[in-house]
Amino acid sequence: MKLKLKSGESLLFNCKNGDVIECFRQRFIVNFADKNTYLSFRQKQNRVFIETTGGRVELVFTGVVHSLEYDSFCKDQLILKTIQGQ
Repeated sequence: MKLKLKSGESLLFNCKNGDVIECFRQRFIVNFADKNTYLSFRQKQNRVFIETTGGRVELVFTGVVHSLEYDSFCKDQLILKTIQGQ
């Protein structure tokens, strides 16, 4: 499972030129450039939209599309987990 950055690279830490965010143990870890910027996320088909105080981050699944749900957020790190059975 992989997500590719579509827009909002300036809002993320060390994610340049559409780098892929990889899954680690059924969880996607998104690191923001600044602390406490996360507001919300939503998924629409193969796209994931993350709203922040600095703007929107858009991610796209590369390959198989999985359903995601919020797991946790602490300081500058958002963790989204895959929903089993989807």
